[in-house]
Amino acid sequence: MKWKTHVAIAIALASFITKNPIYLISAGFFGILPDIDFWFHRSGLSHSITTAVVASASILLITHFFYELDFLLAMMAFIGIGSHICLDMMTLSGVRMFWPWKKKVVRIPPHVRYDNPLMNHTLTIISIGVLFITLQQ
Repeated sequence: MKWKTHVAIAIALASFITKNPIYLISAGFFGILPDIDFWFHRSGLSHSITTAVVASASILLITHFFYELDFLLAMMAFIGIGSHICLDMMTLSGVRMFWPWKKKVVRIPPHVRYDNPLMNHTLTIISIGVLFITLQQ
């Protein structure tokens, strides 16, 4: 999916947990974080459940040592990275979700190109609607 779709979905999902804009923005940031692996894109290194767990645990350790435990920030990392992985599972390329234990590529329907405008626009509009509704509550 396109980066805007990853950000929108992550923020919309995070809005079910918090209304704090700092945490919502962090969820959006974590939603695009897996795409920084330009050389190994979707190799499993960044597009696996392992990455989501390791990133969340790392945030807990870092916040514990330098400030205080921030479970909410760790949740935002897991939501952002996890939603990114789920969205990329809908693409033709799929993801190696269980890397490094299994290298099998996982795909779920509808198997679209990552830049499919209909899918990206539809998911972004739904995300904005969800965000609007959750922030009204």
